[in-house]
Amino acid sequence: MPLQPLHLPEDLAAMLGRSKWWVCEQCRQGRFPFVKPGGGYRFTDRHVEEILAILEELPMAQRHVGRARAAEPSRASQPQASDSGSAVQLKARPPRRRRSAVADSA
Repeated sequence: MPLQPLHLPEDLAAMLGRSKWWVCEQCRQGRFPFVKPGGGYRFTDRHVEEILAILEELPMAQRHVGRARAAEPSRASQPQASDSGSAVQLKARPPRRRRSAVADSA
């Protein structure tokens, strides 16, 4: 399989009409796919296509269809109902300096 040519951040920045710094920042934040041979960000043609898909803005009608499931709250974010029906009363711990003073005197 022949190797694909790799695009530099400057090339991608020129394609997107952005700065090299902005492209590198998106990579640092984990928003863009990339390869990093020899310590620098590089992009294959497939990466460029994925980045364009990430940045693509869809019309509102298509946006709602594709994200209907994403709008549903996850189970983890829903409050858990307790079995007994009553809330558990929490008790604050004493401050650390008071706990250490009690331990030193004992």
